[in-house]
Amino acid sequence: MSKQLLAFARRARLEPNLVDLGEVIAQFGKMAPRVLPASIDIEISTLPQPLPIVIDRGEFDSALLNLVLNARDAMPNGGTLRISVELLDFELEVAPEYGQELGLGKYVSVTVEDSGHGMVQEMAEQAFEPFFTTKALGEGSGLGLSMVLGFAQQSGGTARIRSDLGSGTAVSMALPIDSQRVPSVLEVQKPEGTAENVRILLAEDEAAVRQTLKRQLTSAGHAVVCCPNGDEAVQVLKSGKDFDLLLTDFIMPGFVGGIMLAEEAVKRNPEIGVIILSGHPSDVTLRASSSARKWVVLQKPVPKEELLRAVSEACPLPDRPKKISAPDGPW
Repeated sequence: MSKQLLAFARRARLEPNLVDLGEVIAQFGKMAPRVLPASIDIEISTLPQPLPIVIDRGEFDSALLNLVLNARDAMPNGGTLRISVELLDFELEVAPEYGQELGLGKYVSVTVEDSGHGMVQEMAEQAFEPFFTTKALGEGSGLGLSMVLGFAQQSGGTARIRSDLGSGTAVSMALPIDSQRVPSVLEVQKPEGTAENVRILLAEDEAAVRQTLKRQLTSAGHAVVCCPNGDEAVQVLKSGKDFDLLLTDFIMPGFVGGIMLAEEAVKRNPEIGVIILSGHPSDVTLRASSSARKWVVLQKPVPKEELLRAVSEACPLPDRPKKISAPDGPW
């Protein structure tokens, strides 16, 4: 409680670091379902470009978690929770809803929206006040939203709430971003001998993870073709497209899993590199298969530096000879 009050008073001790907000949101999205009942669907949408901001990662995660828990409590009978990201560019004037709280410049807005019961305008205007709560006695301290506002303001931004009775609530944090002054967090020093211009087939069923992986790989100069499952990835292989590397999730919906997809890719091109992503580190089948075939196995979540090193390990030669794909047939 003391920490939340300090955050509201903008006296919290922050330890800001340069991060890519898109990656932070994607990683948070994998944790969020654990605090939500099965009756609540979660939708996450970020932006394809890098979003470099300087924030305290731990405090940002706490603020975002507060918003998610508030949204959960507002939907006791289930509903939809959305986390979305938007760029705000105030070049000539600031949008009226932000008043004098933000200066001219670029910001990124992170919004958590629910389809719950909402609240009347008078209550929404008090929502950021310390100890104000619409919950029953003993179910909340009333400090969650005040902490969110304090964190946003101390980080150089602000927070806003929009709510209508019976139509849900949306809370947004606007945080400063300066792509010209702040170096891109996706610029990673490549070790000597790093593979470049690798043609990658990416198969991953989680949209947020797939988007993050593609952004990380393309920012390093690689060409990426994405598929949401193994079945579609096999069709891409059958189309005759040529790839240097297959990056696939181990478990995916549909008939074709990660190992079967890797075997099909190697059958068509024995020189192709294979990286398998897994959230199940103790899986004996995956470990045995990858060890026998010298495939690279990465444990989710994968930091960008580790991912790029794995690409170099699986594709050690930047200029690889043209591959000849095997003809279509039973597999």
